[in-house]
Amino acid sequence: MPTRPSRQLVLKLMLASVLVTTTGMPHPLSAVAAEATVTRPAAASIPPGTLLIGTYLVQTEALSQSVFTAAKATMEPSDQGVYYRSEFAKGSWMNIGKATDISALFKNNDGKSAPVSFDDIDNLQITFWITLQEGKPHVVSFLSPADLQAAIETAKTDLEAKKQEADSAADSQLSQIALDAASLQAQLDFLTAVQNGQDTQAMQALDRQADPASAVSTDLQKAQQTQRQTLQNNLDAAKLDLAAAQSSGDTQQIAALTAQIQDLTAQLQKFDVQIKTADLKTADDDLTGKLKDLQSAVATSQTKKATDLLLQVATAAAALEDIRQALLQQQLALTTDPKEQDSLQQASHTATQTALKAQNLKLRKIQENAKLTGQVELANLLFAQLTDNNAKRDALRQTDRQSRIEALQTTLATLQAQLKQVPQGQSPSGDLLVQLVKTQAQLNAEQQSLTDAATLAQEDIDFLQGMIDTYQAEENQTAAANLQPLLLEAKRREVDATKAPLFLQKYEAESVQAVQSQQTQPSPALVDLHKQTIETIEGVEKGRYTQPELDAVAQLAVEVDKQLGQEPHEILPVEHLISNSINFKLAAPLLRVNGTTMVPIRTLLEGFGAQVFWDDGEQMVRVEYQGRTVVAWIGKTAYQVNGEAKTIDVAPVLLAQRTYVPLRLLVEAFGFDVAWDEPTETIDVKGLPVEVTP
Repeated sequence: MPTRPSRQLVLKLMLASVLVTTTGMPHPLSAVAAEATVTRPAAASIPPGTLLIGTYLVQTEALSQSVFTAAKATMEPSDQGVYYRSEFAKGSWMNIGKATDISALFKNNDGKSAPVSFDDIDNLQITFWITLQEGKPHVVSFLSPADLQAAIETAKTDLEAKKQEADSAADSQLSQIALDAASLQAQLDFLTAVQNGQDTQAMQALDRQADPASAVSTDLQKAQQTQRQTLQNNLDAAKLDLAAAQSSGDTQQIAALTAQIQDLTAQLQKFDVQIKTADLKTADDDLTGKLKDLQSAVATSQTKKATDLLLQVATAAAALEDIRQALLQQQLALTTDPKEQDSLQQASHTATQTALKAQNLKLRKIQENAKLTGQVELANLLFAQLTDNNAKRDALRQTDRQSRIEALQTTLATLQAQLKQVPQGQSPSGDLLVQLVKTQAQLNAEQQSLTDAATLAQEDIDFLQGMIDTYQAEENQTAAANLQPLLLEAKRREVDATKAPLFLQKYEAESVQAVQSQQTQPSPALVDLHKQTIETIEGVEKGRYTQPELDAVAQLAVEVDKQLGQEPHEILPVEHLISNSINFKLAAPLLRVNGTTMVPIRTLLEGFGAQVFWDDGEQMVRVEYQGRTVVAWIGKTAYQVNGEAKTIDVAPVLLAQRTYVPLRLLVEAFGFDVAWDEPTETIDVKGLPVEVTP
């Protein structure tokens, strides 16, 4: 019987593949290349727009992530940073530091770059020069033929040493050794390609050197395919043997071969899943690499290259999803358990959502950079790609939301059935009522897409805050300031989406309480839920205030407290004014004076767009709002609405230079829809007045 394939076996097969790879026969140009050393150009004759990164001289247009990675690796050994020959300032060389990321190379350094003389550049070590010739990369070596050959021999020695290490290594170390071997092999391939004058092979080797995991993945796939073919051959042979056994009527052999075929078939199915999983990782790495290259192209204002890469990103993303779906089908074929199949489908579904979210985050950053650098058409193309991705994410969220709605509807139906079974005149259990309220509120929230709204708002907050932090670190205050309004809007949406489900629960609790109070005593559990919900809402409302704003209100509260003196009163926190549909902030505290709730009329109504006028001589306040003109006087219970005289039980008062009026005045004079909750001393502004025509 064949043994089951293991990752350790596959890794060893793959290592063997890597370690015996050769760079092929010498190119016909190698003899010519070995005859003489190429003379490096003087610093003054190197074209403007050229970078010196470590010991690599790179034309800007030839710069890619893999070239940068290879060049960056030479910075520490050579003790050389990054230099740039500017297209301005008479072609001066500038020291632009030791960039660790390609996107940082062309950031605005705000005068921090230091000029470097031609002589200083001439004294620096340069090993390779990478340029574009007729649109294709070209690599020139400034190493002597002997030095280049010595570097090749060193790479071979290091690779052989890695082979010796692999022979005695534990299975747990094989993955890292494979990565090291792939990197060394890529280094050897690069040096040999340069020696042979093979530019295309040299650049491909740099790609593998920058991302050795992709090379390991390729070799791993080859090893897996070899192992799979062995299993397939064994399966085919077993089927032939079974046919022969069936012809001869050997029942014992038929049973044994049938079991063997079943085992081999299961092994092949599992192995196919392993291979497809590896394909998925390769496709994901490919997409990640293309996104990095796109980011680099945008950062260096290579718009044409970036446009091409954006198309490649879309293609790579589609290929990744195709592989994910194929993997799912293979995984589903391994089980007949419905629960396990549902779990596999949900995991694949979630993975797709996660991939789209991660891709969008990167594309949004790239788009922001494109806008910042004036690449308007490219920014529009990126926006179109983001729109397409968002449409896919919306469809996935809709599927998830519908599943949640159906689950909640099922739960709610069960709870309602239990409620109907409660005998007439008997109180339902508090736990049942609480579950009913919560489930109904959650269902209402899902039907209004509030969960998704909160998630999307938080994504925007995280993205915008990250970009602002980046710009501020780069001392680009203008770019940071431009994003602040968007961040504030995202935070407002997040607060609204967070509060809304809580208000749904509050109102549902109040509705159930009203029904229950007509039949039995109020449920303590339901009363407690209502109170806890309001307190949670108050916490959200308080979070909208900055600490300086809260400190200013607290200072006014001290003044009000002193002014009221011994008169019975209570100062209420600003978060005790809540609303599901209206966003406002108080600049003065709420009060209860002799049992009457008082509100600061100017700070409240101006937040709604009202015009508030104060006449100090008359001690009168006039408010114009929604077609109403309301006039009230300090110390008088009489007031007017559009000239019509009216009265109220408690007169307005002047405290800490603020006019306070009874909460009832907002309802009677302006038509506000306001509810007062006595247990929590909370004001719920449910709606603004309807505009009237005088």
